[in-house]
Amino acid sequence: MLTLDFYKPMKKEPSDKQVARMGKVFTIIVGLLATVIAPLISFAPAGLFHVVQQFNGVYSMPLLAIIILGFYSKYATPFAAKITFGFHVVVYSISQLFFDVHYLYVFSVMFFVDLFLLWGISRLQKNVEHFSFQKGIIKLT
Repeated sequence: MLTLDFYKPMKKEPSDKQVARMGKVFTIIVGLLATVIAPLISFAPAGLFHVVQQFNGVYSMPLLAIIILGFYSKYATPFAAKITFGFHVVVYSISQLFFDVHYLYVFSVMFFVDLFLLWGISRLQKNVEHFSFQKGIIKLT
């Protein structure tokens, strides 16, 4: 998947042999990374589930905010979504690495911060065509 999604689009028409080779290299790297990280999970005080839930917080809350505002607002822009996502990753990572605050408390605050940031940046952008449905494209009869 990594080779087809990332490697192949970056190279100008790679051969099948090059794609297969990079697939093997990516597999070895991911395997080594998993081998190094696996023993460290035993040091997690609440176990593997807690670690996975904490890691999911890096991307789940900004995606939820983007989806909600994208569904219910015609002003949400892709640029604002990217800024919101990047902001969330940085702030959430800092909160988990340097402060002793439970991740669920951070989720509850960051969700509303993400919504406000996404809405604010989208509203401040000028010359952006807002989304609207085009009528008459789909024939229902």
